[in-house]
This record gives sequence, C-alpha cells and structure tokens, in this order.
Amino acid sequence: MFKIITMKTIIYKFLILFFILGFSSVTNAQSVSIKMKRPPLNQLGVADLYNIDLTNTTNQQIQFYLFGTLSESKAGLIASAITVPISLGPNEKKSLKVNDLSKVPDVSYPHPDSRYKDALMRKGKLPNGDYTICVYAKETGSNEEIGNDCLEHSVEVDQESEITLLTPENNSSIEPD
Repeated sequence: MFKIITMKTIIYKFLILFFILGFSSVTNAQSVSIKMKRPPLNQLGVADLYNIDLTNTTNQQIQFYLFGTLSESKAGLIASAITVPISLGPNEKKSLKVNDLSKVPDVSYPHPDSRYKDALMRKGKLPNGDYTICVYAKETGSNEEIGNDCLEHSVEVDQESEITLLTPENNSSIEPD
C-alpha cells in the first residue's frame, strides 16, 4: 500500500534534478562569450564602455542585445545602457565597438549626482574613481541572460595636468592687433 522511499532514493532524485537544472542554466549562460577590452591606464571614456569581443559558442544563429552597467565604488550605479539587437551566426566571432552599432545605445543615468553624466557628455571621459563596467548579453524576446563580463578599472589623473588657459587672464579684454 504505502511505498517506502529511502533516503538514498531521495538523494538520487535530488542529484538528477540538480544536474538537469544546473546544466541547462550553464549552457544558456554561456551561449555568448563576452570579453571586454581593458581601457588605457588611468582613462575611461565613452568609447571604452563598449569595446568588446563577442563569440557565439553555439551551432545556432543567436539574436541578443547588450545591457551594460557602469558603477563607481563610492557612488554606486552611475549609468546603464541597452543596445539594438545583435545577431551572431553559429560559432561566429565579432569585435564590437559602439560605433559599429546601427543606433547609439539608449543610456540612462540613475545617479542623482550629475557630474558623471556631465563628464561623459561634455568631456567624453570620467572623473577619478574606481569603476566597474559590466556587459550582459540578453536573448531578444525572453531577456534571458546568455553571457556576461565585468571589468574593474581605476582612473587617477592629476586634475591640474589638464589643459588650462594661462594667458590672457579670464575675463580680460584683448586687442585684435
């Protein structure tokens, strides 16, 4: 009448379930290999945020978009961006820069301190700080993550070494002759 389930049977079923679920999530998570290229020492500009190598590790055509985040160690999340859909053929490799995209990524700046947004928009580079850049490949339609890479990078530039006007003094008038 009653079926006795032994501990061995429970453990066996649990292990099978664990391997099936674990294997399917690992294979999906690695469908796209992302390798970010390291920015130059003590610099971090807009062009550096999407300078990556993509590889389709499957034998099928994949369509996905890239979701990127930029965080600073003290400030937290500074910006996030989403690209247009990207297609890679079976086992295809592609180097991608932001200029290669058909449309500029949609960028949001959730941080209340506008100095980061202003630095990116006006100067094209970020101020001193310790940054983490992450890029996630998300399958178009399901939004399931199919690849990712993160990179930590520090910017420490002597602010006085930037170009400054020496002469004439600010607000002085000059003679054209």
